Amino acid sequence: MLSSLKNRPLSYKLNLVAGGLGIIVAVVIFIGAARTLELSGVAAPSAQPTSAQLSAETASLRAEIEKVAADLKSIQTDLREGAGLPKDAKLAVAQQQTQKALREIAERQDQLEQIIIANPVKALEMSILQRDLENVKATQQASLTAVKATVDRISSLTKWALAAMALCIVLLAASFSLKSKEA
Repeated sequence: MLSSLKNRPLSYKLNLVAGGLGIIVAVVIFIGAARTLELSGVAAPSAQPTSAQLSAETASLRAEIEKVAADLKSIQTDLREGAGLPKDAKLAVAQQQTQKALREIAERQDQLEQIIIANPVKALEMSILQRDLENVKATQQASLTAVKATVDRISSLTKWALAAMALCIVLLAASFSLKSKEA
């Protein structure tokens, strides 16, 4: 086959080179396109929290409520001990204000407990929404990074493919001009 190729005119050889280069470009483009379709590493955000997440959040809220209750008891103990002090006007007013604040804290604690007992999902809704929002933000950022990388690869592949096609066109034009001179 090589000896028959030596006897062929230069235009025929250029046509073969252009065709081979075209086939190589087509294969490289196909492989590159198949690789760019993969956007791996981008996970979809979870829509609903799991029961384990809900129970962990509930336990965390209960621990905070218990801490508030312990602080409330400590303040009440301090107030009882402070009741034995002389009844100065400023001290009495300060004590009344403190007792009023303690009643408000106790009411808020009772409301929190009622919300958690009645509907734990409602109590956890804001923290879950905030966490989901952060997850969506991270997912979108990862997706954006993957898309940028894919666009860069496609751009590079397009440049090489255009250069190879231009070379094929030049080779075919040279082949055509040689063929017309030979004839």
